[in-house]
Amino acid sequence: MTQAIDAQPTALGRLALAVSQLGMFTVLSMLVVLIGWFFTDTLVLTLGPVRHGLRFFEIASVIDNPASLFGVGDSSLLNLIFAALCLLCLLAPLLPHWASNRRFWAAYWAPLILLLVAGGFVYYKASSALFPEPANADVITKDLMRLANDVIHRGGGLVVQRISIGLGGYLALLGSIALALHGTRRNRDTVRSA
Repeated sequence: MTQAIDAQPTALGRLALAVSQLGMFTVLSMLVVLIGWFFTDTLVLTLGPVRHGLRFFEIASVIDNPASLFGVGDSSLLNLIFAALCLLCLLAPLLPHWASNRRFWAAYWAPLILLLVAGGFVYYKASSALFPEPANADVITKDLMRLANDVIHRGGGLVVQRISIGLGGYLALLGSIALALHGTRRNRDTVRSA
C-alpha cells in the first residue's frame, strides 16, 4: 500500500527556486549595491592629509551622532543592526520570486528607498546641532556645548566642502536605481501577461 506524497517544496527549496528566477541583470545589480554598501566608502571626509571614509552600513552612527563622521564615538551595535537592515533590503528582490503575490514586485525598490531615507536623515542631522546639550547640565556645560556647536557651524562651510560622496555611494545609487526600474518593468510585464 503506497500513498502519494505531495511534492510541496520546502522553504529552502522555494528560496533556491527564487534565486534561480532572479536573472543575471538583477543579480549583477544586487552585487553592485552590496559592494557599494559594504566594501567601499559612501562618504569621505578629507582634511589635509587625513582621509576618513564611512561605508553605507556605518551611516547609522552618523544619523545617531553626526560627530561620528569625525571618528568620535562608538556605535558598533547600531551599525550591526543597520547592516542587518541593509541585508534585508538587499535581499528584498527575492520576495516576488519566493512568494507569488504581484504586490511584492515593489520589493525591488527597497534598496533605493533605504538609500534615500538614510541620505535624508544624514543631511537633516548634519544640519542640526552636533553636540546636543544634556538635559541635566549646568550653565557652564550648556554654554560650552553652544560654543562648540557655533564653532562647528561657522567652520561647517569648510567641513562640508571636504565631505564628498565616495565610490560606494555612486555604486549603491546606480545599482538601486537599476533594481527599482527592473522591478517596475517586471511588474508591468507580469500584469500584461496575466
